Amino acid sequence: ADRLLFSAEDYRDLSKSKVLTALQELMNDEEVNILLSMFLLIEAKKSLELYSSRLLCLSKPKETVKLSTEVTNEDLANAMEARGYNPQAKRTRYRVNKWKVRDSFALVFILLVFAGLLTLVFTKFDLVVWIGSLCA
Repeated sequence: ADRLLFSAEDYRDLSKSKVLTALQELMNDEEVNILLSMFLLIEAKKSLELYSSRLLCLSKPKETVKLSTEVTNEDLANAMEARGYNPQAKRTRYRVNKWKVRDSFALVFILLVFAGLLTLVFTKFDLVVWIGSLCA
């Protein structure tokens, strides 16, 4: 759960703040001093207008991390195997799908179902009443 660093009582009277007394040990740290200074400025003005995200850009990291986007043969082989390619199988060819008669029947069936649903919607067909009339 998120918790506030300073309580409402800390905002009312900083001299009684338990947090500030606990921070005394860290007063030699430059970043802590900057953050504390920002807090004190905001508290003195009773406004967050002085806050700027640029002020939080404290110090640069000590080490730089280099990320490589180069794809190795091993990376490519792992990716292909993960997608179901068999490395021991013979080379496969690109296969062009051709339209068949069963594709035409499937298309006609889907169009008929769609047309039937549209007819039911636009004629405000009541399915419950229709089933009730069949049972009577």
